Amino acid sequence: MLAHLNRDLLWVGLAASLALGYLGACSSDSSSMDGAASLPGFNSGAGGAGFGIDNGAAATGGATLAPETKVKLTVEVPQASQKYVYAANPDRDSVSVIDPNTLSIQTVAVDSAPHGLKTVPNQDAALVVNTGSGTASILRTSATGTLVTPLSVMSGSNVVTVAPDGKHAIVYYDSSQPTDGPPTDSPQSMTVLDLGSAIPASYQVTVGYHPTSVTYSTDSSSAFVVSDDGVSKVDLAKVASPQARVAELVHLYDATVTTAARVTITPDGDYAVAQQPGSSTLRLVDLNTKAHQDLNLVAAYSESSGDAGASASVDVSDVELSPRGDFLLAVLRDKRALLRIPIPGGFDDPSEIQRIELADVLTGVASIGPNGHYAVLYTTVDAANEQRVSILDLTAQTAPQVVNLHKSVHAVAFDTTGTKAYVLHTKSVGDPTAANLTQDQITARSYAYSVINLASGASKLQLTASLPGPLAPLPDGTALFVLLDSAPPWQVQRVDLADFSVSHVGIGSQPTGIGFVAGAKQIFVSQEHVDGRMTFIDWDHLTVKSVTGYELNSSIWE
Repeated sequence: MLAHLNRDLLWVGLAASLALGYLGACSSDSSSMDGAASLPGFNSGAGGAGFGIDNGAAATGGATLAPETKVKLTVEVPQASQKYVYAANPDRDSVSVIDPNTLSIQTVAVDSAPHGLKTVPNQDAALVVNTGSGTASILRTSATGTLVTPLSVMSGSNVVTVAPDGKHAIVYYDSSQPTDGPPTDSPQSMTVLDLGSAIPASYQVTVGYHPTSVTYSTDSSSAFVVSDDGVSKVDLAKVASPQARVAELVHLYDATVTTAARVTITPDGDYAVAQQPGSSTLRLVDLNTKAHQDLNLVAAYSESSGDAGASASVDVSDVELSPRGDFLLAVLRDKRALLRIPIPGGFDDPSEIQRIELADVLTGVASIGPNGHYAVLYTTVDAANEQRVSILDLTAQTAPQVVNLHKSVHAVAFDTTGTKAYVLHTKSVGDPTAANLTQDQITARSYAYSVINLASGASKLQLTASLPGPLAPLPDGTALFVLLDSAPPWQVQRVDLADFSVSHVGIGSQPTGIGFVAGAKQIFVSQEHVDGRMTFIDWDHLTVKSVTGYELNSSIWE
């Protein structure tokens, strides 16, 4: 599922995940294209949280533009393994395991108030932290049933993250996530779970103050914990040794700097990139040697223009790390320019930095697809009323291709291949069904999303009756499913990514989440129901079957 940033002072520019969430409704004082409203609560996936400077210098019509913004909504939704869907039931201290082929249900007891359920990659297994009891449960499912193994974790834990190879997990406390238990008794502790051993084990690990995110190296050998103090390196292979449980802390700044930086880690774990809020300087820290280098983007922009005095300041509205961690894109919104900064070469030699002009299209955010081939460049500032996006081929020396989508952009996500983009649009106030409206007025007042073929620039605008909600791109890249969950008629829309045709599937009650079970080729949609309801959709033929009452362990077909 598409997961993204939910902290003002943290950004993690990794590859796109596979689901999106939204919160809230539209608001605007205009019924035309002017003053398009924001849609708070979009989970943007890869493509960067606004790495914004307060009171950015870019202007339209003489007015200073607001910073680029993105907000994540975290929802308690089911997770899918290879063959099953796991759904935590916090009020009943249980987890339901549903087979989408047979609709059979196992409801297994866990400890108090389970939250933060995560499935284990490439296994029919899941983890959940029991926030009311200070334990985590490992659930492993086979044809004969589900085995539950409890492990102790630190007090207050409410978040689970799992390493890509599924051999380790980290459990910790995040104040932005739901919990029914006491607060943590140490803001510098985490629990590492060893899932790869014959007998699973848990270990308390000391990290920096107030951990805010965890990422893993591509080989799953190390975890990197971003905190107010810097980056803690956890050697997962050695965590059974007491000496390895005090994680090595790499300070990004000295102790005189007390504000939290925005930090991202390269996938190989070699480097961290940090920026202090409001600063135009990026810091590259070698996590192996602890050496650091600073890059002043004002100087980098001036040097790339051939004029050392070309600029006294720049509005760094976004910084995005490529999926492989080999370069950064820094958006200079007020200069209508983009800097491509090799890592580490651009910090060693600024002459290696490539400057890309963005013509007359206002750009504040750069979103890079999961394979690093394309980037979509856009702005999220409503007042700008910018309805165009730019497509940048990161593998070629070509100018960005500009596409007019005919509505302002709120956020961008990608399909699993990185060759198609999904764009959520803003909406102006007003009833799109009112009499005597022009097509432009109907478009402005409607909820909508677009899909774009990034190779050709072909796009399709799809108007919807309610706010588009979470989405699930299929793993083979053939289609994506969009959930309309904010108001009736509740439905799922299937978008064919070859011809952009849209099919509709009705849902009987208000949906809360969407995902897929790859082994069964099924989309699942969880819904609001006193006893739990889930609908399964065959992703090729769109046949539908539902089960109601899974929280009570009763199987009902509809």
